[in-house]
Amino acid sequence: MLDPALIRARERLDASRERLLAHMRDDVDPADAPARPAADAGHDRHDRLGLLAALRQRVEANPVGAVLLDTVELWWERHPARAVLLRAQGRLDRTAAPFVRRHPVVAVALATAAGGALAALRPWQDRRVRRLWQPVQTHLGGWLRAQLPVQTLIHAAVTALATRAMSPSAQDTAEAAVGVVRQEQKAGADALPPAFARP
Repeated sequence: MLDPALIRARERLDASRERLLAHMRDDVDPADAPARPAADAGHDRHDRLGLLAALRQRVEANPVGAVLLDTVELWWERHPARAVLLRAQGRLDRTAAPFVRRHPVVAVALATAAGGALAALRPWQDRRVRRLWQPVQTHLGGWLRAQLPVQTLIHAAVTALATRAMSPSAQDTAEAAVGVVRQEQKAGADALPPAFARP
């Protein structure tokens, strides 16, 4: 039979290991779960970052800020670059993150060396780079204006304002109506006029 002190020590070691692993995975610590309020259970990943969560709460407290935040989120959900960035993030999580976890000192050293090389070489001051960058600079303002879909942002702001003012059941009805309108708009955009149809 094992010594009771040894059994307790082993249980404490196992519990400590579980808490450490849960912390590394950003899971809720089982020992802290009863102490946390029930309202915290529904927070998303934005709330894990304290500063970002506090800033978000302050913006949402202001009605205009809340509408602007909803508008930007709605716009970003539909932006084509979002899919590319999510795919790149997934690729980085699968490739670079394990290396950084295993060798954090090497990762910091590589990042420092890359930053130092960039600062020492100063590629932005090279004539060839300036010559390549000059056409981009001249068209950058127009390109940025083209990326800003004003009608979509206005529509998103109006939708966000309307849904914030409605009851939950009216919000569901409005979202369904907006979905129907979007499907009709997509069907209308997909249909070619007879003059452009191929024979």
